[in-house]
Amino acid sequence: MSDALVCTDCEEGRLMPFNMESEAQWVCGTCYANQTSDEVKLTITLYWDLFEETEKYDIQALLELLQKMSNVFDENHYYPLEVKRRIIENIVDYEDLADVLLEKKVNFCRDHLKIQGILAPGLSEYRAYFSNHIAGSLYWL
Repeated sequence: MSDALVCTDCEEGRLMPFNMESEAQWVCGTCYANQTSDEVKLTITLYWDLFEETEKYDIQALLELLQKMSNVFDENHYYPLEVKRRIIENIVDYEDLADVLLEKKVNFCRDHLKIQGILAPGLSEYRAYFSNHIAGSLYWL
């Protein structure tokens, strides 16, 4: 469900496009609520704008944005994963960091590696990149 949105009606189901047409209704797989493609596009645009407005190096602001996004997008959606990637890249001075931040980095790396294993299994530069990030964090934990 890498492109799903959280259903606003039941909050447990995921909204997915009913078919592959660009103007298709998005339907919840749990409660069958639906949203128009225009509503979904508006939501996607709104959150991309929020992402772009958030300071790239502000870990706290990125964590807050990630929390907001978790109420709207599936955990495997590109937007939350992109926020996690930015956070991962900002957590660098391992020796001076609290274990909580290192654990977040490890978990975020695992999220990326998990979705990569589904979307494009096998060896890749992407997997090597996140494996390198996770290795450094695990060393310092």
